Amino acid sequence: MNPLLERFNLHNQHWEGLDRFKNHDPQLKRLEGLPYLYKSPLLAEIPTEISGIYLLDGGRQVGKSTLLKQLMQSVLEKGQFSADHILFLTGEIIRNQDDLRRTLEVFLNGKNGRILILLDEVGYIKDWDRAIKYLADAGRFDQASVILTGSNSVIIKDAMKRFPGRRGKADQVNFHYYPLSFAEFVNLRNKTVPDSKGLFKEFSVYLKTGGYLTAINELALHGKIGNATLATYQEWILGDFLDFNKSETYLRQILKGILSRYGSTYSWNALSKELSIDHHKTVSDYCELLSQMDAVYILSALREDKLAAAPKKNKKIYFSDPFIFHAAYHYVNQTASAWNEGICDIDQSAFVSALVEGVVANHFRRYYPTYYLKAEQEIDVVYVKNQKIFPVEVKWTNQLRWDELKYLKKYESPRIAAKVEQQQSLNGLEVIPIPELLLNLHR
Repeated sequence: MNPLLERFNLHNQHWEGLDRFKNHDPQLKRLEGLPYLYKSPLLAEIPTEISGIYLLDGGRQVGKSTLLKQLMQSVLEKGQFSADHILFLTGEIIRNQDDLRRTLEVFLNGKNGRILILLDEVGYIKDWDRAIKYLADAGRFDQASVILTGSNSVIIKDAMKRFPGRRGKADQVNFHYYPLSFAEFVNLRNKTVPDSKGLFKEFSVYLKTGGYLTAINELALHGKIGNATLATYQEWILGDFLDFNKSETYLRQILKGILSRYGSTYSWNALSKELSIDHHKTVSDYCELLSQMDAVYILSALREDKLAAAPKKNKKIYFSDPFIFHAAYHYVNQTASAWNEGICDIDQSAFVSALVEGVVANHFRRYYPTYYLKAEQEIDVVYVKNQKIFPVEVKWTNQLRWDELKYLKKYESPRIAAKVEQQQSLNGLEVIPIPELLLNLHR
């Protein structure tokens, strides 16, 4: 075998047979013995039967590599591709565009029929887009489905814009892999949907693990989430920042600043003044990079007359998932035991209300343009659908005060997501249990 391909043998054991692949592939092998095995709906949505160049982006450690291996297993079992027409490459060991182009040319030479190429973490490869464009222009991908993954969505999507007319004819070519939603989390852990009390118990667990399968399975196996699991994610994010020539000192300060004002609104200038960082542009650059990595979600204020973000107004910054919140908190505070010193009793934490608000906002943004609204009162979440705004006030409390919520009556179809066990009405305002709202949001 050509040395250019031989170095990827570990990830292409299907060349030696399907059983060999299922039993010895590094990603699939890690699934053995886990209490919860998850198969993303993206497995059925990525159109491998249509030639094209597809992008799968998403945050670090969310499961993109495992999804690609599950996709390989699926198409092999269905007989959609012959084994020698499937190639998995990891960008971590490809030096540059020339290395990538030569490797792909060696694999493609002499092949006829449908081809599947999976290129994981393409962002590691300098000028990768030039190699892909060259081969696409040369017609080498005319019978190929090429799936690229990356963890910095903005940079990769910008590069993909250089391929006009080369992405293929599929209706959708860009896919995003989120951590498990609360609904996916509940369905994974339960054969039937629990009652209201059971949903709140599940939500309590979700606030500890988030939608990260590593944390979900570790808690199920060991009754806690260890520092090492959090450290893996922390090291990935730190490594990416260092690759962008960013400062770890500034990163730690900015994460500390986000946590100190968690759930509050502020400007980049206000945040920079609290830190030993000279310019607000540095703060905004770091936060934007965290957003591109899907580590945080920057919630903008809504401009009602435009139904769009108000760029000059203050922002809210939420971590994209409870697991990321815990990883950031314990990275900043360097706690001896993350589980015992925060995660296990997060329900009683001073952060819990803001953490729940962030979970709700992050769920809505998967489906709708989502903002907060600063009007007569601040509304936690406002989403836009069919050119209308729909406000959702989040209350992590059993006691709802009408005088604090009556301003919602001025809006069409307002909802209160609250810590109540049953759906109810408050002077005509719809009040929904938070877990129930999240469970049904995808519908």
